[in-house]
Amino acid sequence: MKKLACIFLALGCVALLLASCAPAKPGTSKRATMDKPYDFKKEGKIPPVEKTVQPEPDVEELVVEELPVESVEAEAPIDTTSKIDPNAGRVMLDGFRVQVFASGAEDVAASARAAAASRLGVMAYVELVDGLYKVRVGDCKTREQAQALLARCQDSYYTDAWIVECRIYADKSSAN
Repeated sequence: MKKLACIFLALGCVALLLASCAPAKPGTSKRATMDKPYDFKKEGKIPPVEKTVQPEPDVEELVVEELPVESVEAEAPIDTTSKIDPNAGRVMLDGFRVQVFASGAEDVAASARAAAASRLGVMAYVELVDGLYKVRVGDCKTREQAQALLARCQDSYYTDAWIVECRIYADKSSAN
């Protein structure tokens, strides 16, 4: 008798379990609220949308009147101001510079050169070496001067900078 009661009890539990897992009847799905979001894993289908927000009225488009634009071709004035070369009156010597940047794009290197010159307050140059535009700063005659400039560069966000031997500009009076 006990066995039979256990079997009926087990069958009743299985029947309840199956009834709770049965798909919901159409039209009986639960609506999601702000407090209780919709659980797609449990429900299995998207609930109907409640229309609580009123749509905005359409915006009226206004026609913009196009005015005719007159264009006249003109020649640009001739530049009579002389461009001053900062290295005019200087000679080339063997020396040192600090390389702070390199790029395959000339315009990127030119921008980096302007930034380095502004940030460090020294002359900066773009040199094309082996297909790369290298930004180098300073005109150091000695390695000690280059070491001091390297320390300034590394303090000014150029942590990967290093010293290179190259030709530098020097005043004619100090070239000897």
